[in-house]
Amino acid sequence: MKGNSYFDALPAYPGGKRRLLPHILRHLPPATEAPRVADPFFGGGSVSLMLKARGHEVVACDIAERSYLAARALVENDGQRVTDDDRLRLLEPRDVRPFVAQHFAPRFISTRHAQAADLMLTNLDHFEDPLKRDLMKYAVLKYLLALMPFNQFSASGSYWEPLAEGDFDQIREPYHVHLKDAFLAPATLLRRIARVINRGVFGNGRQNGVARADVFDFLASMGEIDVLYLDPPYAGTLAYEKEFARLDQILALDLDAVLPISAFSQAGALRQVERLFELTTNIPVTILSYGNAEVSLEELTAIVRRHRSKVEAQELRYRHMANRAGAAKNETNREYLIVARA
Repeated sequence: MKGNSYFDALPAYPGGKRRLLPHILRHLPPATEAPRVADPFFGGGSVSLMLKARGHEVVACDIAERSYLAARALVENDGQRVTDDDRLRLLEPRDVRPFVAQHFAPRFISTRHAQAADLMLTNLDHFEDPLKRDLMKYAVLKYLLALMPFNQFSASGSYWEPLAEGDFDQIREPYHVHLKDAFLAPATLLRRIARVINRGVFGNGRQNGVARADVFDFLASMGEIDVLYLDPPYAGTLAYEKEFARLDQILALDLDAVLPISAFSQAGALRQVERLFELTTNIPVTILSYGNAEVSLEELTAIVRRHRSKVEAQELRYRHMANRAGAAKNETNREYLIVARA
C-alpha cells in the first residue's frame, strides 16, 4: 500500500496493519454492500483510513488519547486542515508551564524541542473549535513522534542522552536516520508535519464517527454494523500502555496519566477475545487480526467457531522492524487472519 500518501498522515505504530491491508481488504465487501464498518481498536489507524478511502462509513474507537486524536483528525474530520495561520498560532510566544522541559528534557527529548512542545500544548487552549483543537493536538503528537527514534520513548540512552552530551559516536547506526529531525528548528519540523497531516484529510460523503471508550462499552453502543474489524492487543506481546506511557503523560500534562495495562495484554487475554465474539453475534462479517505469540491458529479458530457458523482462517508470515524483533523472532513470527460470518 505504498502508493497511498495519506498513510503518511497516520502515526507510525508498532503493530500497525499497513502491510496486511491487502489480505484484510480481500475479505471486505464493497461499501455498496457493507456501508458501515466498525474498528474498535483504532491503534495506528491504517485500516480505518483505508476503509474511509473505500467509501465506507467508519465508526472507530480507542481508549488511548494518542489514537483517539489520530482518528478525530483523519477519520471524523473531512475538511479541516492545518493552515499557515494555525501553525503560527501554535507557536505564538507566551508564558508556559514547563512540563515537558522539566520532566522529559534532555533525556527523552532535546530541551529546545521540549520547550516548543510546552508552548504548543499551552496554545491549544486558544483554538475554540473542538475539532480544530484536536487536529492541532494531533499535530503536536506527530511532532513528538517525529523526534522519537522508531517511536521509542525508551531510546534515551541510545539517542538523546549522547546527543545532549555531544557524544555522537555513542549513537548507534540504526538511529542515524533520525538525526536530521533532531536538528530541525521547531517551526520547520511543524511545517513539515502539517503538510503530511493535510495529505490524510479528505471527505468520503459519509458521517464517520470516533469514540474514546472501553471497547466493550463501545460495542454495546455502536448500533447496526455491517462489518466489524477486530485488532486487539496480542497476548504475549508489547503493551502499548508501557511503550507510550511518556507520550500519554505529555499529552495530558500529567505524570499520573498512565493507562492501566489492557486486559488483552495480560493473563486470560484469549477469554477477552472470545467476549468480543460473544457480544457481536448479530454482525454479518467479523474480521480478526491476531498474533502467534501465545496461541496457535487452530486454538484461535476453535474459539471463534464457538460463536460463528462460517469461519475462514489464514496464517501469514510477518516481519517486524529490525529494531523491534531479531532475525530469529522474525523467522517464527506469524499473523493470523480470521474471517467469521454469522
